[in-house]
Amino acid sequence: MQNWINFPKTMVFLPLSLCLIWFFIIQNNQPEAHLSPDSQEYLYLAHNIVHHQEFSMGKHGTESFIPDLSRTPIYPLFLSPFLLLPSHWQIQAIILTQIILFGFTIVLFHKSMGLLNFDARTNKWTTTLFGISPVFIVFTNEVLSESLYIFLLVCGFYYFLKYLKFKKPVFLISAAILIGLSVLCRPIGLGIVGVGLLILLIRKEFIRLLLYLTFVAITISPWIIRNYNLTGSPMLSTKLSTSLLYQTARKIENINNNTSIDYKFNASLDWSDPKSHLIFEEYAFESAFEVISNHPKSFLQIVITNLFKFFGQPMKAQIKKHSNWNTPMVYVIIILQVIYLLALYTLIFFGIRNRKRRALILSMILCILYFAIVSSPFEVNARFRIPAMIFMLTMAGIGISNLQGKIHLNRRSFRSSE
Repeated sequence: MQNWINFPKTMVFLPLSLCLIWFFIIQNNQPEAHLSPDSQEYLYLAHNIVHHQEFSMGKHGTESFIPDLSRTPIYPLFLSPFLLLPSHWQIQAIILTQIILFGFTIVLFHKSMGLLNFDARTNKWTTTLFGISPVFIVFTNEVLSESLYIFLLVCGFYYFLKYLKFKKPVFLISAAILIGLSVLCRPIGLGIVGVGLLILLIRKEFIRLLLYLTFVAITISPWIIRNYNLTGSPMLSTKLSTSLLYQTARKIENINNNTSIDYKFNASLDWSDPKSHLIFEEYAFESAFEVISNHPKSFLQIVITNLFKFFGQPMKAQIKKHSNWNTPMVYVIIILQVIYLLALYTLIFFGIRNRKRRALILSMILCILYFAIVSSPFEVNARFRIPAMIFMLTMAGIGISNLQGKIHLNRRSFRSSE
């Protein structure tokens, strides 16, 4: 227990202070900015879990509670207890809890860096960079799954590193369960399961690999079975194909002044039958794929643009939405974000050059590229960068360690020359 409370408190208090300052800015200027269309969907699901024991976005008295297949259960379940509070306290309580959760995430990230044998100073700077990341501060203040997802992902990362260091199966099982829960929070996390599998495969730990896969499967299979029973198809959610249709395919058609997709196809379906979700998913995916196949250059243009946004786009619309500012202060915050990203990528550049940590660096690059490539077909903004930031900042930590080593050598050389 002493080990858990023995860390520089400023690494947590500074980021939490920034989160609270941003919380009060939103409360003072635009309280409804804590919510987005995605937030409303999560809240509908949580409301129906609490009051009707249904995982549905249906509204009581206006439509039946059709089982929802577009979302996964973990974040709505997280929100559910807050909907038992008086309505005027619910959103504030959710955001303040997410801020506290972010504090625990910072501590776990700090402990993870310690498992990578970073010295105390490197660990402190890396964790501070993690905590003051603008995307974490801004999206912690929205009713979105990012805060919980990052907490679960960092927990899984911590226990996986702990397993690699101490070889105890209980740590691998914990990592597998937490990574499985992160997948049920945001299905994009499924690729991280594959990265863990690849690491164990390279290390030729085949029995432990099976143990890892077993507990990931135990965690996510109840949800997949539920969806299979409803539709006859094993799936996590239908969000991917719907996004491909309405974001990617529609954008390609707008670029080429062409319309070949019936975007009103969903109106012809009987949505009281859960299998309609599967019919629409198949139609959406096939239609989007046909448009992409007919216009590969437009698709490539979208992917390249979105990769740039993924790695380099600062938040502007989000800042304006939260603050309701139309002043130079918005541009000051944008400039600070650009400086942060430039510092981050500079440190990553120095980190990549570390040959002693080649396996770790390759693992981190694989995770970053996974999130970037999977996100690239969609309408990307800074929010998509959030899960990759864990791995970017780990690489930045290696860069800080390298720079400190060079500074130390230069100082020794300077003193010896005197």
